[in-house]
Order: sequence, then structure tokens, then C-alpha cells
Amino acid sequence: MKKRYNTQMFAKPTDAVIYAALPRVTDLTFMAQGSFKGVYKCKVDGKAEALKLIQIPPVPVGDDDAAEARKVWVFSKPSG
Repeated sequence: MKKRYNTQMFAKPTDAVIYAALPRVTDLTFMAQGSFKGVYKCKVDGKAEALKLIQIPPVPVGDDDAAEARKVWVFSKPSG
């Protein structure tokens, strides 16, 4: 039987939480959201930027294939 993921909407953090986690960010403005992401307009070190926060859903318990696939995807993504 195929496991189903929780499809709840993006849980938008407070601005204070974002500022605490990303101290170089200022002038944060929420723009839009989707199922698992939120998009903000902000400044990073004084430069205008877009910031996308992504909520990664948990792997269903017992779905070892999905858990292994996620590890490979996360650790193989290029940085920068």
C-alpha cells in the first residue's frame, strides 16, 4: 500500500523567527505561498533578494525507499 504524505499548507513562520535564523536578512515582506513553500521579498546585506522558505514534509513511517531517496537527494544537491 502506498503511503500518503501530509499535504497541509505551508506553516508560515513569524518574521521574528526568520530574522533570528537569518540575521543578514532585513526588510522582510511576505509575497505568496504554495503547498510547501513561502516566498518573501527582502534585503540581504542591503541587496534586494527573493527568499523562498520550503517546508519539507516528513517521510511516512515504514517507507524506507522514500527515506533513502530523500537522503540521496539532499546530500547530492550542489551548494551555491
